[in-house]
Amino acid sequence: MWDDIVATPIPAGKMVLWGVGGPSIVLRTAHTTILVDPFLGQGVKQGWERAIPIPFPPEAIHSVDAVLSSHHHLDHCHEPTLRPILERT
Repeated sequence: MWDDIVATPIPAGKMVLWGVGGPSIVLRTAHTTILVDPFLGQGVKQGWERAIPIPFPPEAIHSVDAVLSSHHHLDHCHEPTLRPILERT
């Protein structure tokens, strides 16, 4: 799915959003890709389950301009998701 997102042409002056499960959103314009609250992991504590399957592993992300985490909860600022993104971008 990540490859499809970054391959989608976005006309100048337009913005496209993809909901990728939980709080996670990919926002793209013609020149910018932003991840908002990326959470690409399983449940973060016992009794908590992810309702939507993980659409792609964080290791698939090879180009992103910014990552925004709205607040410090595990499903909004998830180190196992953020670390591979930081290492590859």
